[in-house]
Amino acid sequence: MATNKANARLKVFFAPNVGKAVILRRGPSKQVCTIGWDFNNDSFQMGQWLKGTIDGTRCDLSPDGKHFIYEAGKYFLSQHDFKYYTVVSRAPFLKALKIWQEHEGWSFGGAFLDNRQFWVNESEIKIYQLPNFKTIEAALEVEKAKALQSNVWLFLNWRRKRDGWQEEHFPEQSTTAWTKQIKDWKLSKTIFLNSRHKERSNHSWIMRCEKTGESFDTTNWEWADLHEKRLLFAHEGKIFAVRMWESGHGPITLLCDFNDMVFEPLAAPY
Repeated sequence: MATNKANARLKVFFAPNVGKAVILRRGPSKQVCTIGWDFNNDSFQMGQWLKGTIDGTRCDLSPDGKHFIYEAGKYFLSQHDFKYYTVVSRAPFLKALKIWQEHEGWSFGGAFLDNRQFWVNESEIKIYQLPNFKTIEAALEVEKAKALQSNVWLFLNWRRKRDGWQEEHFPEQSTTAWTKQIKDWKLSKTIFLNSRHKERSNHSWIMRCEKTGESFDTTNWEWADLHEKRLLFAHEGKIFAVRMWESGHGPITLLCDFNDMVFEPLAAPY
């Protein structure tokens, strides 16, 4: 009897100034891989697979698209336990240039402050610098990182603002909308907050022309962004693109379908 195969789940980390991205493809359970995406020619480069998990809320891509920081977890059967660690790699690969092991259950992850400087969410916030990974003194940035460390929601908001999203908060509805615009078209991602104003996992997208009222069917979109007069979005394990005009748009074009990918051991070229 045929069974329905679940679609891959996609999350995209975008460096908008250079048109580069890393796609995090998840599925089946506890298998994940990375894929590089060059928006300039819509080419895709296979990264590497991991038998484990990567927390998409604690990853980041450097503004120049060259380095990726991520928090991963692997289950060790002999110890009946998950071990977590944070890695900086060369995008889109997963092989570590530097690795930080979990310390007393502390949740790691981090973010890039610029192309060379990044912070790691250790038990004590530290700022590092590429390519030698030396710690640096940057008191203002450390204080900023400490504030972000205490609240993942604040970190996600900071990352969105860095990447060009504008915030619209609606306290009476416990929602926050993040928007980008091309001509008459506005893309909105609505974040639903809990009673403590912390981000919940569910959200909704709207892509609407403010002049004509025309809108896209955004049901079950996983990710979307605007880049150089194009709408780009992920849906059901696939990446799509649409050319946007003043008050209209071109056809929806499938760029790549990632559903049929299967685990394979791959070596990074470094």
